[in-house]
Amino acid sequence: MDSTSKKKEELSIEEFGKQLVQKIQTQNIDALSIDGQRAAGKTIFAKRISTLLEDQEIPNRVVSVDDFLIPRNERTGEKNPNDWYDHAKFKETFPRFIKKESFDFDPYNHSTGKIGAPERIKGIANQVLIFEGLFAAKFAEILGFEPPVRILLHIEEEKALERIYARDDFFSPEKNRELMDTIFFPAFREYMAFLQKYNFTHKFNTSDFSRIIPIEHAS
Repeated sequence: MDSTSKKKEELSIEEFGKQLVQKIQTQNIDALSIDGQRAAGKTIFAKRISTLLEDQEIPNRVVSVDDFLIPRNERTGEKNPNDWYDHAKFKETFPRFIKKESFDFDPYNHSTGKIGAPERIKGIANQVLIFEGLFAAKFAEILGFEPPVRILLHIEEEKALERIYARDDFFSPEKNRELMDTIFFPAFREYMAFLQKYNFTHKFNTSDFSRIIPIEHAS
């Protein structure tokens, strides 16, 4: 591929988001998922799409896999981050988001490391559900949830570390490096075996978040 072709394939989040919003409007899409390595930009991606939808007066809700984390002090040294989630809570609660019900929900709070105060979820009939986070595809499969748009974000490991050093001050850089090398990177490498078989509609390299690069083209 020559440099001209590559440049044409590159997009900003804004450009892709506008294309996606148009697709959501014309095809009546009611849900999408975003998965990928830690620090790949899943939350930023989800929030930007949410804002673009709001600009078009399209109601939407972002639900994160991290909303279902167990309290930090209850994680008993498990080396697989998948074990840090309240799977029973997810199986009970997430279908209510899919059905667009109104209910009380108490998500995990990253700032405190504890379960947050309950908040009222207001179900809206034509609301677009944006489900994002590490293991999003696996969690979706548990319930047979197959959103029409399924996005995978990829980032090189060293670039992921750079972002984590810049954003996370709960742990020291040395501790963050240890966590990534011993827990998150090995877990994601193992998870990649599942992701390679999962039918994503879009895959992007987000190592340079100013320009996202399609890894391959999917319908």
